[in-house]
Amino acid sequence: MLWLQWAIGLRYTLVGRGDRFVAFSSLVSAIGIALGVAAVIVVMAVMNGFHINLRDRILQSSSHVEVDAGGVADWEEVLGRIEADPLVAAAAPQIERQGLVAAGDRAYGVFLRGVDPARAAGAAPFLHQPDLDLLEAGSFKVLLGAKLAARLRAGPGDAVVLYAPAAAPTLGGALPRFRRLQVAALVSVGVHQLDNSSAFIHHEDAARLYRTGGGVDSLRLRLHDVYEAPALARRLQADEGLRAYDWTSSNQVLFSALAVERRVMFVILSLIIAVAAFQIVAALVAMVRTKRGAIAILRTIGMSRRGVVGIFVIQGMLVGVAGTVAGVLLGIAVAVNVDAIVSTVEGWLGFDFFPGEVYLLESIPSEIIAAEVAAVALLAFGLSLLAAFFPSLAAARVDPAEALRHE
Repeated sequence: MLWLQWAIGLRYTLVGRGDRFVAFSSLVSAIGIALGVAAVIVVMAVMNGFHINLRDRILQSSSHVEVDAGGVADWEEVLGRIEADPLVAAAAPQIERQGLVAAGDRAYGVFLRGVDPARAAGAAPFLHQPDLDLLEAGSFKVLLGAKLAARLRAGPGDAVVLYAPAAAPTLGGALPRFRRLQVAALVSVGVHQLDNSSAFIHHEDAARLYRTGGGVDSLRLRLHDVYEAPALARRLQADEGLRAYDWTSSNQVLFSALAVERRVMFVILSLIIAVAAFQIVAALVAMVRTKRGAIAILRTIGMSRRGVVGIFVIQGMLVGVAGTVAGVLLGIAVAVNVDAIVSTVEGWLGFDFFPGEVYLLESIPSEIIAAEVAAVALLAFGLSLLAAFFPSLAAARVDPAEALRHE
């Protein structure tokens, strides 16, 4: 009698004029589920887009593997062996120091990097070879971060003064070492903090300024496959005895926080689906009350309690499926076009939801992951079935004689 359960369940779902309240409740349930599913899909897609964008910016502005070369006297030999590794696409030495850069009456803290112009572009793609070629040993030319240069009001050809923490002995006592540098070009790393505080000079000039004695602070590696970074870092530690850090461990706290944020957001938004799904309870309870006579007749002609349960479970399932399918389609459509939608709303309101100078985004990123969409759809469907089950049990407990006596 399964076909009969489906026929009656479908008929009860598509109720007629006498059951307008039940029809309205079912419609509200389906719309609520659809909006909840769509909200989860859109928010998760935008969060995925933000996270992928952030990861790409991190990989663009930092090394896949960083080797601590402080105290490594034969760093050039080590660098040569690392460059020969098939996993390594590029490697470059780097000196990293802090200082103060000044132009006129303006002075700001700076994170100075001494780089090898012949190798730096491969290890740091945001540095362009024509700019690096301007950094000749002994020229004391500098590449300034674009935002730092704007704060200093300095451009290519201008002079700035770098104050190094390393003390220079004088008759009046120890004073900070300083050097006049010529701005060769401006660079944009793509990360606000770095553009606001970074400067790059030839590593030999940095060695003279900070008196490193020919040593370097780190070796920066870029790999053909970024996901091989943890394995390479472990191998360098085991085989070479070097302290090596891959990009996942260096940003572990950040990525862990983002993962927790995504899970919490998924749970919170799923409550919208749960509330909408349990609206099905109200719709089916009303349906059971209005159909007590029909239930009694079905039980009288031989339908089992399980058959009655099946009718109302099918009705709740159909409402859930309709809402879930509509929500998935709506969510995907909005997620794919979220940037255009946000831009339109911003134009109407005259308000910028995501200022570019804060979020460093030219558009709202969105990344739909099929597994997440499937999980949301299954969750909505499961909650719909669960919500339909309890009123269905109430329908199965209807006493045929008692129900017909009151008809």
